[in-house]
Amino acid sequence: MTLTATGPVRVGLDRTWWRRHGGSTVVWSLRIGLPALILVLWQVSADHWIDSTFTTKPTDIVRRLGEWSGDGTLWTNTWITVQEIVYGFLIGAAAGALAGFVPASLNLLYRVLDPFVMGAVLDPEGRARAAVHRVVRHRYAHEGTAGRGDRVLPGVPQHRGRGA
Repeated sequence: MTLTATGPVRVGLDRTWWRRHGGSTVVWSLRIGLPALILVLWQVSADHWIDSTFTTKPTDIVRRLGEWSGDGTLWTNTWITVQEIVYGFLIGAAAGALAGFVPASLNLLYRVLDPFVMGAVLDPEGRARAAVHRVVRHRYAHEGTAGRGDRVLPGVPQHRGRGA
């Protein structure tokens, strides 16, 4: 008797719905139930235990958001906030790039500021310092100056240049 296999053997498991989906059901129930419980406790505490001077009820917040959404105040302010986020990111990224590239381009400024910048990096394993040194080492390696004593970076293997 010859058996020919046409694919993987499938064995049906008699598992209940709960055994198949119970774990994810519990997780999703808690994901929905925990915020709901927090909102209910917040509403009750705002009504009974905490003075309205110090907190607002969630129902009042939802009502106010509905009013602002209806008259356009919410959307105007949201658009302004999004613009501020984008402009802040662009200004911060440009300032950070300049703060990194200018000292790296001017050797004297780099050598003066390097101990202060490295002292400000509070990474106990030196990952950030090694990353900065890799960038600077790469720049000097392509200029053919990686072997000079004043530019050898301590603790970081030096690039030998192309073809070496």
